Amino acid sequence: MAYRIDGARLTGGRIFAEVTPGIPDGITTDEKGNVWSSSKEGVHVFSGQGVRLGRILIPSEDTGRLAWCRRQKVAVRHRRKPGAAPAG
Repeated sequence: MAYRIDGARLTGGRIFAEVTPGIPDGITTDEKGNVWSSSKEGVHVFSGQGVRLGRILIPSEDTGRLAWCRRQKVAVRHRRKPGAAPAG
């Protein structure tokens, strides 16, 4: 959800972006204002207006806990699918 700040209140709630499949677990922004979120299938990247810019698919049963670990590198915790090759 995205809201306007009106003094001490939040108003005008709207859906910012939809992350499917799964749910967002670990949301962060980069220096350009893009929003990064983990999902069941990997990582989704959205503009500051909520437009999906891309996805990074990770061969895993589930991903989560997205966070920046170093300059321009992102870390994501995941569980590998049985028989899948390691990412990277």
